[in-house]
Amino acid sequence: MRLVLTRPLKDSKPFKKKLEAQGHQVWSLPLIEIRPPKDGGVALQKACRRIEQYQWLVLTSHNAGQAVLRNLKKLPKNLNVVVVRKEGVADLIRFFKTKKIAGQKILYPISSIGRKELVRFLRKKGAKVDVVVAYQTKPAPVTTAKIETILKKRIEAVLFFSPSAVENFFKKLGRRKMLLKTLRLVPIGLTTGRAIKAHGYKPAYNLSGII
Repeated sequence: MRLVLTRPLKDSKPFKKKLEAQGHQVWSLPLIEIRPPKDGGVALQKACRRIEQYQWLVLTSHNAGQAVLRNLKKLPKNLNVVVVRKEGVADLIRFFKTKKIAGQKILYPISSIGRKELVRFLRKKGAKVDVVVAYQTKPAPVTTAKIETILKKRIEAVLFFSPSAVENFFKKLGRRKMLLKTLRLVPIGLTTGRAIKAHGYKPAYNLSGII
C-alpha cells in the first residue's frame, strides 16, 4: 500500500522501516513537533529526583516515557508503572476503578496540551496526583502545498498518532477535501479516532497489514 505517516520524523523512522520491509511504500508528513517544556524540563527533573515518594507512574504517551527515562537511570522496585493502551485514557480509568489509591501519590507526566479527565478521576478517588508537563506538542510548519503534493501520489491511507496531528491536517487541508475521497484515515487510538470523526470522516481502525 501507499501510506503516509504523520508523526515527527525521528519517531516515524522505526515504523517506516518496518512497513517498507513488508512491501509498503511510505511517505513521512510530520504534522506535529515535540519540543521541550517551557521550563526546560526543570519540573520533571525535580519530580524524578523524588521518585521514591510515588507509588504510581502513569505514562499516556511515548514522548512522556522518553522524557522520564532521560531523567531516571533506574525505576524504584516499588513503583507501579502504568502505560496507556490502544483505548487511551478510558482504558486507564477502567484500570484504576479497581485499585485502592486513596492517599497514594501518582506522578503523571503529560504534554502541554494533555487532557485532564484522568487527573480528575484519580483525585476523586483520593489519590494525590502531581501533573508535570514533560514536553510541548506544537503544530508542524507543514504547508498546504506539501500535503497536496504527497496526497496526489496515489496515497491509499494516512496514519495519525494523535488528535493534534488530525487537527493540523484538516486545518492545513482547508477546502481541498476532495483529495480525501479515496483515502483511508487510520487513527492509532480511540481518542485520535474521535478527532477524525469530529471532522465528518469514518476512521479506518482495522487496516489489514498495517496495524
